[in-house]
Amino acid sequence: MSCIANYFNAFFYLTVNVQALQAQSISIKGVVIASDDYQPLAGVTVQLKSLGKRTVTDTMGRYSLTVTPTDAAKDVLLFTYVGFSKLETKINNRTNINVQLQRNVDGLQEVVVTNSYSRPKRKEEVVGSIVTLSDKDLQANRPIETLDKLLEGLAAGVQVQPNTELGTPVRINIRGQNSLSSLSLSNDAAQLTTSTQPLFVVDGVPILEPQRGDIPSLITNQQLLNPLASINPDDIESISILKDAAATSIYGNNASNGVIIITTKKGRAGRTKVNFGYNAGQSRSINRIKWLSGPEYYTLLYEMYINEGRSPFDAERLAGSRDINTNWFELTNRVANFQNADFDISGGNENTTFRFSASYLQQQAIQLGNDYNRVNLNLRVDHKLSKRLSATINFAPSFLTKNGLNAYSSVPIAPNVPVFNADGSYYAFSNLGVPNPIAILNQNVNQHEGGALNGNLRLDYKLFDNLTISTSIGTNSSVNKQNVFFSPRNATGSPSNGRAIIYDRQDFSWISFTQVNYVPKFKNQLHKLDMVGGFEARHQSAKLLTGQGTGFTYYRLNELSNAATRNAASSININRTTSFYGQAGYSFADKYFVTLSSRLDAASVFGASVNSTVNSAIGGGWVLSKESFFPKWKAITSARIRASYGTTGNSRIGSYEARGLYTFNNEGYNGNASSALRSAPNPNLGWERSYKTNLGLDITLAKRFTITLDVYQNIVDDAISSINVPAENGFTSVLANIAKMRNRGWDAAINAQILTGAFTWNSTLNVGNNRSTILSVKNDFQRYSSTQAATVLRTGVSTTAIWGFQFAGVDPQTGYEMYVDDGKVVRADSLDRSIANGVYLGDRLPKAQGGFINNFSYKGFTLTVNILYSFGGKFLMDYNLENNGRNLQNSNMSVNLLDRWQRTGDITDMPRLRLIGNPLVPASSKYIFNDDYLKLSNISLAYVLPAQWLKKLKNNRITVFGNVTNIAYIYFDKSPAGRNGIREYKFRFPEAQTWTAGLRWSM
Repeated sequence: MSCIANYFNAFFYLTVNVQALQAQSISIKGVVIASDDYQPLAGVTVQLKSLGKRTVTDTMGRYSLTVTPTDAAKDVLLFTYVGFSKLETKINNRTNINVQLQRNVDGLQEVVVTNSYSRPKRKEEVVGSIVTLSDKDLQANRPIETLDKLLEGLAAGVQVQPNTELGTPVRINIRGQNSLSSLSLSNDAAQLTTSTQPLFVVDGVPILEPQRGDIPSLITNQQLLNPLASINPDDIESISILKDAAATSIYGNNASNGVIIITTKKGRAGRTKVNFGYNAGQSRSINRIKWLSGPEYYTLLYEMYINEGRSPFDAERLAGSRDINTNWFELTNRVANFQNADFDISGGNENTTFRFSASYLQQQAIQLGNDYNRVNLNLRVDHKLSKRLSATINFAPSFLTKNGLNAYSSVPIAPNVPVFNADGSYYAFSNLGVPNPIAILNQNVNQHEGGALNGNLRLDYKLFDNLTISTSIGTNSSVNKQNVFFSPRNATGSPSNGRAIIYDRQDFSWISFTQVNYVPKFKNQLHKLDMVGGFEARHQSAKLLTGQGTGFTYYRLNELSNAATRNAASSININRTTSFYGQAGYSFADKYFVTLSSRLDAASVFGASVNSTVNSAIGGGWVLSKESFFPKWKAITSARIRASYGTTGNSRIGSYEARGLYTFNNEGYNGNASSALRSAPNPNLGWERSYKTNLGLDITLAKRFTITLDVYQNIVDDAISSINVPAENGFTSVLANIAKMRNRGWDAAINAQILTGAFTWNSTLNVGNNRSTILSVKNDFQRYSSTQAATVLRTGVSTTAIWGFQFAGVDPQTGYEMYVDDGKVVRADSLDRSIANGVYLGDRLPKAQGGFINNFSYKGFTLTVNILYSFGGKFLMDYNLENNGRNLQNSNMSVNLLDRWQRTGDITDMPRLRLIGNPLVPASSKYIFNDDYLKLSNISLAYVLPAQWLKKLKNNRITVFGNVTNIAYIYFDKSPAGRNGIREYKFRFPEAQTWTAGLRWSM
């Protein structure tokens, strides 16, 4: 009984004291909103300044913090939020404290992610050239299937070349093209040169491009899917684009083309938050090519045969029907639908936070036979295992399916032939040598199934207060399965009585690092130093398996095992890299900053004697506005200068480019397969080395305008390309370090708060200029691409130059095309059409390009308007779209042919129609346009429903929005009315204009 009495007394004592403590505690509540648009801010840290006790605001901007009466009387609340100026306010015994935070136009205090090895830093500490985009900047409500397409026009010096094909990656160049990959002539997969894409890093794990090494030649229909499709754009918290050596050299061997760091969202301690979003819309094609109609096509074809000396009777018979008018584009395209739904839940406490998200995208392409479905999952858990040990887990699988039939390539077929025969069967174009596109869509198969897994596990152990040991292992893996069937019922499969291809690719990579972060403490607090050093290992492999079969008894039984003839091929690519890295950042008085970094890499892809290298960089920053001598002008709030110099490398060339490869075939001896050399070895193939110099200036004016200006030079030494070797070696080319090239230019950005108050207008204008030059090529080697690509490897010429022949018009007397040859005007059939005899015709790279991003807000409304622009570049169209009427009897062509030469004295740029007589000069200035344009890229309008409308839905916030993309173009190279020009010729597939409506519900 005495024990029970003691327990009861203890419980009573504890209860009374807890109640007493509660009576002595004060609960402070309030709401945090933005000062410009009065919208609530979620995730703001609210901290008791003296004790460090903290909480965060919920989705409605509300917070609650319990303090003692003493603290309530004397202490201060500190409010901090990324992108906003911090705010301190005395409590003064208040229990309700509402505050407004001002957007931080003084970007020097903004917190940015500089790399995946060290802590985030204030921008004034960063000595490198880095652009940081928040989730708001990315405008995640836009209907984009992959995040790389979101970056267009948002960052200075970043060129995004759009791709209108659904689910495929876009090309991104940061400060120009830093390798010679586009100049390779060889069709041999083993002769592809280095990648020009930046390195993507997601939560510390590199998302590497699929390897392009030993791919069996049997795979003629493989389509590598976009590796960034595994990332849901709505999961992104921020993107940091690293451009110079001070920012990128810690990534060493893959940083030559810049680095893009993607940080995903994580949970925060406090109330559990739930978000749901849904949007849907439609897309339609714009800027369509204008093709000849059936009657127009008949007229031109009849004229061509008459010009060739045929009788009117024969010409009429050969020209076909004059009445049929089949619009193949309309029959193979559609108004495409899409829908996207996403959900996330997050929360936690001081020891454990979590965030889980799921999204589903269902999207059609405007081309029939193309659709795309994707599911993304993402789980992040941060947990404190003890006072010193913490763990982070990221787990992000994704799954996708895609149909990839391509009927658009069959659109330019004769428009005066029918789709169906009289009996309802598909019309076969036996005389045209092309398949019926409607038959392709209904009879062929091209299906993809794929999945990817991105994830990592990280442990951080705080050995001392200023020394932390971290270790991490992560993976980026994917599977892509493709099933292709060419039906024997149409021209694609009838020659082989049906053909089936199966394709299975597995990409697997892992990366692991162990590092030490050390922040020594100085008695003199003017000195600050933080250091990181570690070891990293990477492994990447790609396994490929494909099979092909022909000869099917019945088209519905199209499994590969049912083919009369079958064969298979497989390959495996493996490469590994080991690295040691280190970085130290020092500052004095928060005015002077220096960062040193270095990295040793050893990569298996290079020759054994040249497979390791060291890349290092140094950068410094000086905050001039903190100096006593700096003028105390109200107009200039802050100013600093930056400078950096260092080296980076590029090792993304495939796995076995330095080694000779053999291929095996069935034509063997004595039951064994025979082998032959497939590619040439080069044991001296080594690193491309980039020497980067950068000078930067950051200024804030009147606390409302920030200006960032960078001037840079990047010299690439030992650039890799293929060179010719004597054929008696068994091959005609070999990959080697042969060139030296330079990218030089500047980029700038202006961020402005133009209007503040109830109505706000924030604007960002960015611009980039880059000039690229090949400085030297070993042994004065010159290489020219195919005549259609019109590229060149030659000293003194840009890497993006267009090389070809100068068009001199059409002879009014004869109707023949004329060209300039060695200063003289000659007929096309007298021109030496070897591309080596061509001349410089222009540069694809614009002299200036960028974006003008505007955000307007009034009460609950937010309007975003994106304008993109480009000036000074050239565009070379696909000559097949006009072709001077050549091969007109087999395919439809542009309406521009209606302006062809017909009689003596005609002034035109289209020659006389001839059956086979017009010489082909595809790399011609005739097909070059000025690629100068303004593009109204995106308009978004969002409205936050007033809180009084949602009284019954406590802690809820609902936003409705609408969005339109690709609204309008202004091209400055005007085409005559009714003709096609750059607007129509610019993209392989027509661009889509997309209309979207949706809502986001936060609870």
